[in-house]
Parts: sequence; structure tokens; C-alpha cells
Amino acid sequence: LSAAQAAAEWPKVEQIARDRGLKLASPAVNFCGPAGSCHDTDPFNYLTAFFAACPSCQVDYIAAHWYACDLPALQWYIGQLKTKFPGKKIWLTEFACGDGADRSLAKQQQYLQAAIPYLEAEAQVAKYAWFADANAIPNVALTDATGALTELGRLYTSLASNAACPK
Repeated sequence: LSAAQAAAEWPKVEQIARDRGLKLASPAVNFCGPAGSCHDTDPFNYLTAFFAACPSCQVDYIAAHWYACDLPALQWYIGQLKTKFPGKKIWLTEFACGDGADRSLAKQQQYLQAAIPYLEAEAQVAKYAWFADANAIPNVALTDATGALTELGRLYTSLASNAACPK
């Protein structure tokens, strides 16, 4: 949906959330390309347009995806979200090393080991979730076909430090 279409539909989303006592995350954004394949290639422009079209809409969290393969890029993105949408906690609803040429298991592990401590320590990040769709990105699966943790899944579960999250 375009930002204007999402804003027009948002009152329906708000009603569902009110009926169930839920908080709401914004439309989930990421850079998109090439132009023409999505409504806006810039996630910041999209969210700015959404909030302009829906200034009184309930949005408790900013939802975002990220697929770059290094910590400085992730830190920049989270920093931009914090700056452009102050006062909103961030839900990184999908992230993995998906955009780089090297998407090997070793690269996924390296990125995960850098990203998780940062995300755990970043006060504005309320929640995060690894994008584990191995059909879309190689070497990102956290579980195998039987549901057992993969090597990457064992690493992922070992890195979370929030006492509320079971290991």
C-alpha cells in the first residue's frame, strides 16, 4: 500500500487493536528498489508521508526491516529511525545479512554476533527478530526441517541477554 492508502485504512487497524487491547506498530519499512517496484524506495519518506496523512493515528512502535550485512549500517539505520521519529520505540521485525555478496554461514554468524549485543543495548529498540527464511536468503535458517536449532539458531539463542527471554 502507499503511505496514503495505509493511513486511510489505519482507523480499521486501530479499532482491531482497541478491541483486543493491543499496541500498534507502524507499517514495516525498508529501502526498496528499483523505483517502480514499490511505493517509495526510501523508508523515511514513506513513514513521513504516512504520519502526515494520519497525524492522529495511534502508532506505538516504528516497525522496520534491515538486510545490510554490517553493524555500522545497522547502527546508522536505527539512528536515523530514532532521529526522524523521536519518542517511538523501534521493532526491528526482520533483519539478516541479505544484501551482501558474502552471505555464507560464517558471514551470518559474524553479523549476528555483532548485531545482537548492539540491539540488546540500544534503548530505543524494543524488539527484534532475525529473518530466518532460507528460501529468500541463504544460510539464515535458525531451525532445520525437524524444528531443531541449526548452528546459527544455537548462536542466536545464546546471544540474547534479556532476563525476560528464556534461553
